Amino acid sequence: EIFICHNGDLDFFNIGGSWYETGDVQEWLERVTETSMPATVDSAAIAGIMDLQRCQGCWPLAVRFGFIFAINHTGINYEVPSFDVFREVAQIFDKGFQDILRSFPSEVLARGVDEFAFDAIQGNIFDMSAHSGFDTVESVEPNSKADRSNSKARRTRKTTDPLFNSGTRPGEGMTWWQIVAGKRRDVKLAVLRALATNQQTLFGLDVENGLEDFVTAVVSAFFDNDLFHSVRRFLTSARGSFGLGISCSLDAGRQMVVAARGQTISVAFYPKLGLVLYGSEQAAVKAGLGFKAPPGTASEVYNQNLGPAMRLDLDDLGGEITLIDWGKEKLQLAPKE
Repeated sequence: EIFICHNGDLDFFNIGGSWYETGDVQEWLERVTETSMPATVDSAAIAGIMDLQRCQGCWPLAVRFGFIFAINHTGINYEVPSFDVFREVAQIFDKGFQDILRSFPSEVLARGVDEFAFDAIQGNIFDMSAHSGFDTVESVEPNSKADRSNSKARRTRKTTDPLFNSGTRPGEGMTWWQIVAGKRRDVKLAVLRALATNQQTLFGLDVENGLEDFVTAVVSAFFDNDLFHSVRRFLTSARGSFGLGISCSLDAGRQMVVAARGQTISVAFYPKLGLVLYGSEQAAVKAGLGFKAPPGTASEVYNQNLGPAMRLDLDDLGGEITLIDWGKEKLQLAPKE
């Protein structure tokens, strides 16, 4: 689920190289997402566009992204396959992805990584990539004590430590997601090799007609389209005025994005309070100043000097995006090709 706090207007959005007004975009979103428009406000349209863009770690969503944005369609009234079709195509990508992953243990263990840790995260990768991205926990029936321990580790990581936000492991300078993302070229070649072996086309595309570009777009979206990258893509293709606060249920445990272009946005940080405020008015983010503890709260903790406070005013003229991340480990994004 995508959550939008929006001050401003979405006037136009670029689809396939052409600009369309909000009403046309809303009708197009109903077809490509197979979801009725929840409201006529343009903020709902932004949420729909972000739903198409935010597909890191999920092959079916990445395939849908590739079909919509990497294939040359005529206009926006083209026929859109059901999401079940995207799931089927995603199995081809997932198969190539898993084949690459199976080459990892000896390679990664040579760097001093614990085998149990690798097994747990590898299971997480399989579960995340094989499903639509909306499932959070998959039940596992363990047969042994070791299996029960491993099953518990997988469930814990899936709910509290998403793969693409995980921290570094002993002996490693990169996150697990960075290590895997470094193999994106191998994944792309594995998919193209499988399609060539089976003489298979995708959505009418073949080797001479855009198939490689489509596969490249899908693999890149799978690795790169996190919340920050998706917001950047949206603002690149949108025209209007935007003061945005955006979060996604996949990332809400540790991050959100605020962005400004044509509308003001300020962010205030109160380190001792553990508080971050954002709003379209500078005065609004001053709410933490002079904060007093509510009745019954330990006053020695709260009613003290809570400074310093810091405020960031985003560049609303040139446009600016800020990722706010409060994860315990340092955030490391997947490397781009």
